[in-house]
Amino acid sequence: GLYRRPAAAAGRDGAGREASAPSPSSGDAAMAAETPSDALRCAHGTIFYYISRLLAEGGPEKQRQVEEMVATCAASKDTQFLHSLFEFLLKGGHDDLLLRIDSRDLESWLRGPGGH
Repeated sequence: GLYRRPAAAAGRDGAGREASAPSPSSGDAAMAAETPSDALRCAHGTIFYYISRLLAEGGPEKQRQVEEMVATCAASKDTQFLHSLFEFLLKGGHDDLLLRIDSRDLESWLRGPGGH
């Protein structure tokens, strides 16, 4: 998997010994170090990293690519992902991109408990 817990987070094995982080070549052992939540955070982070990178590079072609990526992301049916996207754009100061998203999920998120 892409996500690996640091050795310090590995904890103890079943015999009470200090467990080490799995090596990249350990196959199933590496997969056991992932949780669904870890995998989602990693996937979301990867997408947001590339959006940030394109925004930092600037230029009309990069802007077009960002808008395409955000539009594709905004079409997702995964509410958790959408809320992560909205939070990423808001915290990153990309209000202009956020407010161009035509989404009922965005409207309800903006009106949500935190009143973003």
